Amino acid sequence: MNTIFLSLFLSFFAGEPTDSPVVQNAGFNEALFDAGTIQDLLGRSGCDGIRFYNTLKDGRVEVMAVSISGGADMNGGLFPRKPYVVAKGVKNNEIEVEHVSEGDARDLCEAMHMSENMQYSADFSKSDFQTLFRDANTNAVRVQPRSTADGLSMQVEAVNFDRGQVNDVGQGEMYEMTSTDPCPPICGVRENYVFSPL
Repeated sequence: MNTIFLSLFLSFFAGEPTDSPVVQNAGFNEALFDAGTIQDLLGRSGCDGIRFYNTLKDGRVEVMAVSISGGADMNGGLFPRKPYVVAKGVKNNEIEVEHVSEGDARDLCEAMHMSENMQYSADFSKSDFQTLFRDANTNAVRVQPRSTADGLSMQVEAVNFDRGQVNDVGQGEMYEMTSTDPCPPICGVRENYVFSPL
């Protein structure tokens, strides 16, 4: 009988799981990438999607994007020499990003791995972004952490960025989607990722 009461007590105070995009141990709340940056990543020859990593620099958690092909980061060859793009926030009413090399990208992921937060990544296909950009008002995407039954993942959302303000474009699967392939810390072949914890 005591076991039943204890179970009811714990169920009551634990509450129902929510689908809130904010996940504390992801280390970030949101990141913004402008449409031009996303289209440049998708425009690489052979690209079939984009992978996002949470990273750490100077004590600040940021989100980094890279083109992927067949499940692997597209970080080889001479062009571009800095294939990874880090969202730096909004400055002077503009979305700011920084292009970084493979080596710097690895260091940023390793710094995140050594922190109190979980370093992980999430993948989205080219068709996912084509869906998000169908609405003519979409000129940026917002990336947020998302908790799923399989672990940490990320959500991408179509937004309109205007003079420093982020505005929702719409709701539903045409405007926001969660990666169904969360990777805490990796899924599949380790060599496909810029950083793989041992």
